[in-house]
Amino acid sequence: MNAKDLLERFECHQYTGQTCTDVTYFFRAPKPIRRLSGESDILYIGKTAQGINSRYRQETRANNSPGNTQQTNIRTTYIFRRLEIPQPTCFFIKVEDFHLQGNDCAAFLEKLRFWDKKFYIGLNIFPETNDIVIPLEKYLLISYADEHLEVPPLNNRV
Repeated sequence: MNAKDLLERFECHQYTGQTCTDVTYFFRAPKPIRRLSGESDILYIGKTAQGINSRYRQETRANNSPGNTQQTNIRTTYIFRRLEIPQPTCFFIKVEDFHLQGNDCAAFLEKLRFWDKKFYIGLNIFPETNDIVIPLEKYLLISYADEHLEVPPLNNRV
């Protein structure tokens, strides 16, 4: 999964200071990065109920100070600085939930069962189910993990 795949499949908007809320977003690397399987230019996938402008600032300008305890923000800011990416490219999708039906649903549920069994069990899935609504962030992370055998680099925790 690459940013190009998401840009073609969803109505993505490049972040340029917008204040949209309740979005799923991803950061794009300047060039693809090798993964366990293949390569991808997606660095991070997330969602936010607050404005994308606020989240972008938090994840690109966080300081590792005693008052800031949000590990993701500290880590992403640090890595963007180390990679010398002063203005990381961010895209967002104004969709929180993703609807899956039929064969797409069955295939995704199999991936979900492997990659996030706790979430899968929480869905209370019945064998005849062939229609689900799932958070888009979860769908993207599971799809990415299934293709590359790991989550995006900045989604990892140390």
